[in-house]
Amino acid sequence: MRVIAGRYGGRRLKAPRGRSTRPTSDRVREALFSLLGPVEGAQVLDLFAGTGALGIEALSRGAARAVFVERNPAALGALEANLEALELHEPEAEVRRAEAWGALRAARERRETYDLVFVDPPYGDAQAWESRLSAALPALLAPAGRVVVESDRRMPLALAGEHGSLEVELERRYGDTAITIHHLIRKDEGPRLVGRWPTAPPSDKKGRGARLRHPLSDDPSSPAFPPMTPLDKSIVVCPGSYDPVTNGHLDVIRRAADLYGEVVVAVVNRSVRKEKTLFGIEERLSFIRDATAAMPGVRVEPFKTLVVEFAREVGAKAIVKGLRAISDFEYELEMHQLNSRQDPEIESVYLMASSQYSFLSSSGVKELATFGGRIDDLVPEDVARRLQEELKR
Repeated sequence: MRVIAGRYGGRRLKAPRGRSTRPTSDRVREALFSLLGPVEGAQVLDLFAGTGALGIEALSRGAARAVFVERNPAALGALEANLEALELHEPEAEVRRAEAWGALRAARERRETYDLVFVDPPYGDAQAWESRLSAALPALLAPAGRVVVESDRRMPLALAGEHGSLEVELERRYGDTAITIHHLIRKDEGPRLVGRWPTAPPSDKKGRGARLRHPLSDDPSSPAFPPMTPLDKSIVVCPGSYDPVTNGHLDVIRRAADLYGEVVVAVVNRSVRKEKTLFGIEERLSFIRDATAAMPGVRVEPFKTLVVEFAREVGAKAIVKGLRAISDFEYELEMHQLNSRQDPEIESVYLMASSQYSFLSSSGVKELATFGGRIDDLVPEDVARRLQEELKR
């Protein structure tokens, strides 16, 4: 288990042995933080913290403070060891050795508020927590706050606030794990837009709260909660063998992430067009995950089915690919027609290659590496190193 991205990216985290603690997997954490987007400056509450993996990931990505609530001795030992190894101490990281309900009541009495609350109770006890969490959490959320719930997809934990409603923002399934993100809508307010964490507004001379402003704008008419950056919140798939990933691939993935809410980079386990890949599936996945760690809304998954079937599985509305030349167009036109016959509801979207990458291909990079050519500006650094190890004559 490791920290996925940010200032502690790649650092290992300890987990206690046995089944008393069930840490959130690296894959689920990576996908979750891609969905959440930037967390800079956030106040975080990690309830049922376990090893602290979620709160630590938030701190690594720029959260201002995280409070970890845990009472299990084995989990507390791992949590405190992880914080110590990363030199995370109060006030940035606070451990509260308490039962979750008592910690929630104490936080409410202290009038604490949080921008991000992680809720991951033991799966066997999840249903028993629904009413208590629904009653307690709304009062602890900042105006733009969100609650992230992890539960068993077969018995999902459903929250609904009392003083305000905890509305479901999105839901995802990762194997047996269900992730649900909620946001707060009070009864006297309409739906809000999700943006960066705003600072508390100053009061005017009459004691009334001033109008919240966009935290990056001096314009008093700018909204407090701007729309999400992507033009479309839909999920799209960027499929390929990525053997290996090039800077051209990454350019297309980055541009797709600017257009859509979530980009799933789908790496085919074994391509029908190639008898054998140079790198195994795990190494290709690792290359792309490392290269896209700082791209919000991007996650990387393997697949071994028809790309249309995979797109349906992840809820994607489109397949996004890059086009370099006429030869690419002819092949992609054929693939588009075949994919449309399988599922006409899934669109094909093509992005023209940027001029500096219009010549670039994985096969060309491998040929250059074979004969000792310079490839450091064509692929990520770790890919270039591995290519030279595998192919240099």
